[in-house]
Amino acid sequence: MSDAELAAFEASQDFDALLAQSAREMSNGKTRKVDTPVVTAHEKAGLSLEALQAMGSDHKLHDVR
Repeated sequence: MSDAELAAFEASQDFDALLAQSAREMSNGKTRKVDTPVVTAHEKAGLSLEALQAMGSDHKLHDVR
């Protein structure tokens, strides 16, 4: 997607409405947790994301807590 296409897409979105819809869906239990293989591995190993990264993971940390 080019910068112009991204700008046009963003201009066409009502982010306030999207955020409100997302909040309603979360409060109604219409969302679910999606884990990546890295998250699954660190949970199974009992390691923090930081410890997993220190072991050589190429994945960037995305802390959503």
